[in-house]
Amino acid sequence: MAEVLKGGQAQQLDKAEKILGGTVNQAVKQQQPEKQHKAVPKLKPHKAEDFNGKEIAEVMPIIGDGLLYPGLALLASPPKMGKSYLALDLAVCVASGQPFLSRQVCRSGSVLYVDLEGKLNRTQLRLREMGVDSVPDKLEIVFSDRENDIRRVDSGFLEQLEQWLSEHPDAVLVVVDMFRSIDGRTGLKENDYEAKSRSLGLLQNLALNRDISILCLMHTRKGNGFNSEPQDVFEQIIGSVGQFATADCAWMITGKRKEQRKTFSVLCRDSSRGEETYEIAFSNFHYRMLGTKDECEEDDKRKQYETDSVVFTIKKLLETDRSWSGTASELSEEVLKLTGEYIGDSKKAGNQIRNRQFMLLKNDGIETIFPGRNGGRGRVFTFKRSRTPKQERIDL
Repeated sequence: MAEVLKGGQAQQLDKAEKILGGTVNQAVKQQQPEKQHKAVPKLKPHKAEDFNGKEIAEVMPIIGDGLLYPGLALLASPPKMGKSYLALDLAVCVASGQPFLSRQVCRSGSVLYVDLEGKLNRTQLRLREMGVDSVPDKLEIVFSDRENDIRRVDSGFLEQLEQWLSEHPDAVLVVVDMFRSIDGRTGLKENDYEAKSRSLGLLQNLALNRDISILCLMHTRKGNGFNSEPQDVFEQIIGSVGQFATADCAWMITGKRKEQRKTFSVLCRDSSRGEETYEIAFSNFHYRMLGTKDECEEDDKRKQYETDSVVFTIKKLLETDRSWSGTASELSEEVLKLTGEYIGDSKKAGNQIRNRQFMLLKNDGIETIFPGRNGGRGRVFTFKRSRTPKQERIDL
């Protein structure tokens, strides 16, 4: 049996081992070369003289009226809303210099359309459906097929883009349809927000450094965009908010798939216009601009007013006389006689008159005097055509 060491002897043995170990570790450290620390680049901040009294050039847009600027851009919509047609139309217009959505192309040049969900024959058909007879020389389209091993953002796609850009110094636009096909993989220690911000951040840096726009197509969350819109329409973009937060420009198409008319929302960091909302119409495989949402609402009201049976009847009754008086029922009979439309009983007819009083005065200078007002009798409405300032001077 091994002899058991006493307490004091054990402590002396531990002390000797520690001394010996420290000596060995010190010798090993002396043999290892010291690590060379890389020099950290010095910051070069801009000073007051770089700002004060200096004219800072505005960022030149790619599409006029604040529609598209250099940087990372997103185009989102529910499935089957025609966003690929819109993106392909954008690519054709930038490559050829033709207007896009009735807006001027401010910078024309080479365009790369990365079609990750299509094939040559499908894209050929789309171009023909859109009425593109001749594809511009400056537009190049690449497909994910046997000839092209298109990598993900964090595993080679940036290098592939850099190579194409170096071969096309006049490049202006790259379209990625759809982004999910090249999205980087989420790391073990990353959440979805961090992963999306990293992947799109790589594309954003490339776009800003090259002074081009990289437009990535995406879907919206399931169930959104058809019947109602949230407070912030861009919240519909599928995935984390990191995607929208990283983007320099965002486009959103919302509306009902079966209806031609859609809402087109635009927000660009470099635009002084802020968020703009337009109405666009999709027909014959092509989107066309109708105008801003406010303009379209005013136009709709004007068209409704011009075709309104009550308004038509009142204007007709005032063609010979400056005024006409009658009950709501009597006006309803006149509407039926002149237009063939029955607008309802006296209560419904009265409501229709009230709803049109401001438009009648604003558009045609016809004043509505309601029953019981200004000495009016019973339930009689009176319509009077107001005098113009010129007529008043003549009468005087």
